[in-house]
Amino acid sequence: MARGLTIYDVRRSARRVLAGLAAVLRLPPPLDALEFRQLLAPLAANRDFHAMLRQMQRHPIVVRKIRRALADPALPSTSILEAAELIGLALTSAERCDAATLDWWLLPLLRRSSGRYLPKPALGRFLCVHLAAMNDPGPAVAAFESEISPRSWDDYSNFADLFSMGTWKILRPRLTNPRVLTQLDLFVTGRDREEFWNELCPNQLPHPAQLPRQGRECHDAK
Repeated sequence: MARGLTIYDVRRSARRVLAGLAAVLRLPPPLDALEFRQLLAPLAANRDFHAMLRQMQRHPIVVRKIRRALADPALPSTSILEAAELIGLALTSAERCDAATLDWWLLPLLRRSSGRYLPKPALGRFLCVHLAAMNDPGPAVAAFESEISPRSWDDYSNFADLFSMGTWKILRPRLTNPRVLTQLDLFVTGRDREEFWNELCPNQLPHPAQLPRQGRECHDAK
């Protein structure tokens, strides 16, 4: 009596079919996440990011599988996560900042990156710079606050390296951590105090630094 097919039989058959199609279409055979990581890692070590992008184009099936696994609530395997980090490294190095890249790859990586190939601060900086390109910046800001570790419980000065003058007006109203908010305010006022004051208090008194000394004292007394 013949035994029923198992999931492993189905997967084995599917791989044979895909390999046959690849041979007919002259495509490379399908890879799994571990094989894809092993393919990309030497290229990343040599900083050959364009070659990494070419490999992503040559192996779209495994790239789609990795993206779906990254979006799955279940924790992905180490090989999938590291392959995803290598993909994210290639995308950020090539300045790919379209909404799909930011939402489908870099935001999930900010939440899950192990840091082996793509440190979370680098991801946070890239997302912060390109907040305006995202469909909804809110989840990225929430991940930015929760996933980037401060230097210590009372030292958040490292966040100043991640902010951008181009997107601080998007970032500020969405921040909930007062320590991160303080660092953002210090970052902006250190570069353009007038812009900061005009954004927060339009049509009101100027910033004390813009007043003469006597007027500044009266302003401070209020």
